[in-house]
Amino acid sequence: MSLLGDFGTGNGVLAQLISAMPDLDGALQHWTIAFDRTKAKENGLLVPEPGVEDEFDASQEKLKQTLVDLESLLKKARKDLGSTAIVYRNSGKETYQLEVPIKVKGVLKSWDQMSATQKVKRYYGPELRGLVRSLQEAQETHGQIVKEIAGRFFARFDNDYTT
Repeated sequence: MSLLGDFGTGNGVLAQLISAMPDLDGALQHWTIAFDRTKAKENGLLVPEPGVEDEFDASQEKLKQTLVDLESLLKKARKDLGSTAIVYRNSGKETYQLEVPIKVKGVLKSWDQMSATQKVKRYYGPELRGLVRSLQEAQETHGQIVKEIAGRFFARFDNDYTT
């Protein structure tokens, strides 16, 4: 701490108190890089930097991988049905429905039609349903971990500083 260097010398009571303070630079160094301080101030959430919380990192990776899998499934559906007009649509609680133009033929029999308009039909297939369920579970798990992060940080901080 620069306070110790600046004022920790001398014979006065204040100088003696300051010189008796422990040097916290080493102990606090970890906390300067443990989380994004700007996000913490703006959003009130402690979002750990990569490598600080393994469970958070794994949860975030699971979310990213599930989104990549959903994108791959969309590309496969576009290729199999020969239309780039196929997209995902969210309708209420039913997220990631495959929206297929009416003119596109060859929709798999295993796909369940969820809704339709004059121009499109929306479907869920077994693989898509599984991916959406995985995404929802990953989002719920990640949300729980985010809520627990602050408590974990506080507990870790307390371990270093017994009273």
